[in-house]
Amino acid sequence: MRTFSGKRSTLALAIAGITAMSGWIVIPQAQASGFFDDSTLTGGIYYWQRERDRKDVTDGDKYKTNLSHATWNANLDFQSGYAADMFGLDIAAFTAIEMAENGDSGHPNEIAFSKKNKGYDEDYSGDKSGISLYKAAAKFKYGPVWARAGYIQPTGQTLLAPHWSFMPGTYQGAEAGASFDYGDAGALSFSYMWTNEYKAPWHTEMDKFYQADKKPMWTISTPSARSTTSKMIWCWKRRLVSPKAMSISISRRPAINLI
Repeated sequence: MRTFSGKRSTLALAIAGITAMSGWIVIPQAQASGFFDDSTLTGGIYYWQRERDRKDVTDGDKYKTNLSHATWNANLDFQSGYAADMFGLDIAAFTAIEMAENGDSGHPNEIAFSKKNKGYDEDYSGDKSGISLYKAAAKFKYGPVWARAGYIQPTGQTLLAPHWSFMPGTYQGAEAGASFDYGDAGALSFSYMWTNEYKAPWHTEMDKFYQADKKPMWTISTPSARSTTSKMIWCWKRRLVSPKAMSISISRRPAINLI
């Protein structure tokens, strides 16, 4: 029979803590009508109950606990409109509350938070409750040009993508792009993203990018372009490994489902 070590928290306090983040916005009212009038606030409350066993071929093919936990999640996502039709702000956070977890499932269940806050500190010792800010970005638009900077998820044409759990992972960086519509001739879109840190959704702190030998890379940047007439997307990924070393990869692939 399985035994659980329960961990209790107050869900209302966690949600209230996330809600308080929306109070950070201070913009002159004369310039902010679009900022608030076009803003949205969404969120939800979720409950997970998972039981998963796996066969251990090193121990007589016995089935052993792989995942066994009960977890509450909640999130709030504020997306502003654009003040002066140019400037905006997005803020989003989520909480995980571990109600029960079997001690035999020591690896992160990827719904709550790992006991280690950073990815490269992971020791597979289990999970914990907590709150994570997964989006905090200033945004800008002017005609066909757009840009975002802060805690972001890629939205342009890019080789980068976050992990997904209950919510997405988060890059610390900046992304900018533009889209030009030429009517019947088609459209041209391009973007560029630069990032220097990342956190998976089951970690609460940013960590640097590392190579296989655990030496940190400096940055990752990905310029890319897409033409809807050719239905293809070109992507370049540059990794600045050190001040004296850099690697570049180029790929060409169909743009299906990217428009």
